[in-house]
Amino acid sequence: MSDKQTSMEFKSYYITKTPEERIAYVKANPDKYKSLDEYRKSQSPVERKLDILIELMQRFKEYQIK
Repeated sequence: MSDKQTSMEFKSYYITKTPEERIAYVKANPDKYKSLDEYRKSQSPVERKLDILIELMQRFKEYQIK
C-alpha cells in the first residue's frame, strides 16, 4: 500500500486519474498504444479474416514449393 492510499479497496484507473492525466500518459507512451484508425482496423472482423486467409495462402504456396 502506498503512502497516499487509505484503504485496500480497489479503485478503477478511470476514477483515480483525470482525463487530462490519461491523455498525457497515452501521448507519452506512443509505442504502447495504436492510433484510433489502426486500432479500429485491427478490431475489424473482415480485416482479421483477410489476414488469416493471406497467411494460409502463403503457407500453402510454401508447402507446394517443397
